[in-house]
Amino acid sequence: MTEELYPKFKQPPLKTLEEQKQELEESMMSSRHQEYVRKEMDKIRAEGWKEECTTDTHKIIREAERRVKDGC
Repeated sequence: MTEELYPKFKQPPLKTLEEQKQELEESMMSSRHQEYVRKEMDKIRAEGWKEECTTDTHKIIREAERRVKDGC
């Protein structure tokens, strides 16, 4: 019925349960990593790193990502 109403739109292919589980797991890992990086950024700021311009923010982000990577 949907195809009759919207013939130009393709239905997304159905995913198996295993594919959905894998996609969810990858999403959760990515989310966890982002959370760890944000927490590490807060720690870096608490250490006294100044954030006066965009370059400083990028330095903090890179340092947080490095620390999270080294901690894994």
